[in-house]
Amino acid sequence: MTPMNHIVPQPQSLSFLSDHTICIGTSVLSNIFSEHPAVKNAFRDISYFLSRRVCRPCVSAGTTVYLELSDTPPAEMIHSEEGYSITTSYERITVTGYGPVGLYYGVLSLIELAEPHGVDHYVPHIEINDWPACKTRGLMINASADTQFTTFENLKKTIDSLSKRKMNTLLIHMNHSEEFPADFLQKIIAHGSQRCVSVLPIHDLSAYDMSKILYVDTKDISLDAHAESVWRVNQK
Repeated sequence: MTPMNHIVPQPQSLSFLSDHTICIGTSVLSNIFSEHPAVKNAFRDISYFLSRRVCRPCVSAGTTVYLELSDTPPAEMIHSEEGYSITTSYERITVTGYGPVGLYYGVLSLIELAEPHGVDHYVPHIEINDWPACKTRGLMINASADTQFTTFENLKKTIDSLSKRKMNTLLIHMNHSEEFPADFLQKIIAHGSQRCVSVLPIHDLSAYDMSKILYVDTKDISLDAHAESVWRVNQK
């Protein structure tokens, strides 16, 4: 499997700077001061990942990971608020987000990119520029079709899974407003907000601009590898 195939969806641009590999260390540095949920997610995930790294002292102390935010994305980067860059070298491994969500997605990609070798984890010497192919990406659930699936815990797990896959939307189609209590929906929406996923309870699909969403069969393997698919389940 190539480094590009490690990252899902595949990055828009990946360049090898050499054929060397770089050992990831156990520390992360940043000058970011933000309470944005996406930034918190980025630090949480990278800190947990690095806490499980063990570099051999006799070989290398490992390279420090730097997280940063920038307001000057590459010119070709669309939806730059969710875009990111990764540059690796022996001096530093840098993840640059062009918005808080972009930083979070960059951290996810760095973790996906890392390969274990013995007790160490390595990344290739590369440069990545990546951004979403479409603005709205996610999952649609028909709450009326399967009420057992749409429990609080299952919806939380679904949101967490979407977040890890760089999806940003969960549509919950309900035929009747009384299908879920208001406080239930508020909790689900709040959990989605903490995970960078917009939860949208939809009662009337005709009132929603469905032109922004691409529906595909999950078995369709002909999709462009760089594109995010938006799909639905429990649709009769």
